[in-house]
Amino acid sequence: STLGKRIKEADKIIWLQVPRCRAIYRVILRSLKRKINKKTRPDMPETFSERFDKEYLEFLSFIWHFEETHEPEIQQLIQENHAQNKLIILKTRGEKETLASLYNLVKAAKELREEYK
Repeated sequence: STLGKRIKEADKIIWLQVPRCRAIYRVILRSLKRKINKKTRPDMPETFSERFDKEYLEFLSFIWHFEETHEPEIQQLIQENHAQNKLIILKTRGEKETLASLYNLVKAAKELREEYK
């Protein structure tokens, strides 16, 4: 895995922690919407067809067990790479919206600076 290298190279690490029930719900909802209307997922190829098969169930299982199976490994890599000061953990919608607003503000400021050079 290249995660250790990416952690080391990162300026910031933004970790979106979503409760597993909400994550599963969102995945299933996106899948159902895609099944009904392919235009709901413009990021997916037109030829892609959502299938509720073994692979799909394995993905849902991956999401359900992520906190126990993968989170400790990621936390360990963050510690090993002394990257705790780079880590931003966002748990609530409000925290995510605040960060997005700050990002947009910084982006707009940079654009203005470039415009007036």
